[in-house]
Amino acid sequence: MLVGFDQLVPRGLHPALADPGPLLGWLAAGAADGLVLHAGIAVQYSGRLAGGCPWLMKLTTNSALASDSTVRGRIGSVEQALALGASGVALNVFIASRHEAAQLARLADAVASGARWGIPVVAFMSSPQQLQFDPDAVAYACRIGAEIGADVIKTDFTGDPRTFASVVKQCPVPVIVEESPLPMTPEGTLATARDAMAAGAAGVLFGSRIWAEPDARVLVSGLRRVVHESHEPPPIH
Repeated sequence: MLVGFDQLVPRGLHPALADPGPLLGWLAAGAADGLVLHAGIAVQYSGRLAGGCPWLMKLTTNSALASDSTVRGRIGSVEQALALGASGVALNVFIASRHEAAQLARLADAVASGARWGIPVVAFMSSPQQLQFDPDAVAYACRIGAEIGADVIKTDFTGDPRTFASVVKQCPVPVIVEESPLPMTPEGTLATARDAMAAGAAGVLFGSRIWAEPDARVLVSGLRRVVHESHEPPPIH
């Protein structure tokens, strides 16, 4: 049950993350199984992370003002992640974008460095925007990431356990989910986790679905139960 703090740069400022320190501290103390962070946040809030849960360093991003959201430039390395104490790295690949070749090469480089240093690589594999939740497109994107050598794939949930089971079946490495066509509500988030886990997902990586939620503690507690125990979401009141 991972929580991503990497969305602020590509999506813009959000009041919930004006001061991420308290939320980071609470999540790192055991509420989350892991975090996804940019290097600067990991350095500035290292005291909140000390002795806490593992975290992945994001190696790619772009600003919310960029004309092409699929650019995602390189902002870090496996070696830097190791120096900062990260447990793994994560980077974006947008299949069928005009940047696909460069991003696949960057993923391959990260996989090679990860193998050299013994650090896992999580590939954030995205199908074309018009096919974001299409089962075949999602399955193909996931398989490409696995073929390049990623240890874990993060992708979009198709919205249906049956079709997502096919995605998982065709990917030889663990698959975790983030985006979903289900509502951006606690109920929609819990249903996304329940249905994805029922279809064979290895876990979830939610960003704004968690930190933008006013009662994030209740939601995280429910998500932990879904991911680690029954796969059935508790009621939200």
